[in-house]
Amino acid sequence: MGKHYTTIDSSHGLFCLFGKTDRKAVIWNPSIRKAVDVLLPDMADDEIERYRTVLGSGVCRETKDPKIVQIKIDIDMGDAVPWQVEVFTLSTGVWRSVYSGNVPSKFVRFSTGEQVVVGGVIYWLASGLASDRVDGGHGCDNLIVSFDLTSEEVGEVKLPGRLAHTHVTLSLFKLRESLVVIEGGLEDYQLVIALLLF
Repeated sequence: MGKHYTTIDSSHGLFCLFGKTDRKAVIWNPSIRKAVDVLLPDMADDEIERYRTVLGSGVCRETKDPKIVQIKIDIDMGDAVPWQVEVFTLSTGVWRSVYSGNVPSKFVRFSTGEQVVVGGVIYWLASGLASDRVDGGHGCDNLIVSFDLTSEEVGEVKLPGRLAHTHVTLSLFKLRESLVVIEGGLEDYQLVIALLLF
């Protein structure tokens, strides 16, 4: 699994690794020294194609089945569906498309692709333009996109004003079983850190 793989995340003692060059993910259980290769379907090359792709992984809280989630966002936003969500479930060994009517915005840029899994839900930091919101709402600059591994629904967690509109880098962490957003930056040459627990 060497140097060409990056870790998407770990959940319930399982690691999910991703290799961009061979376009596959590996679900790895180090305690039993077993790994399963998963070929990723039609993964977009962000620099060439019209889609942006983000990956996530976690374990369903009801079935305890490991899942990999691939979200493709249409950059062109012509007549196409703006988001395509596909889920791989280890027990079935197949990818399938899932419908999600709760798409937060037509255009969302995921911050770093880093994810956090809390309580069977995957969370990603993202940003979007208020004018691009599907529901016509005003929205916010920064938001958290969620994917529930049980219901397989995409959702949005709104951030409070200070974090929603900040231009300072935000970070997402898990602290025990809570989701944490940290804002760190300089104000008047002083280091300022804001912490928000969900």
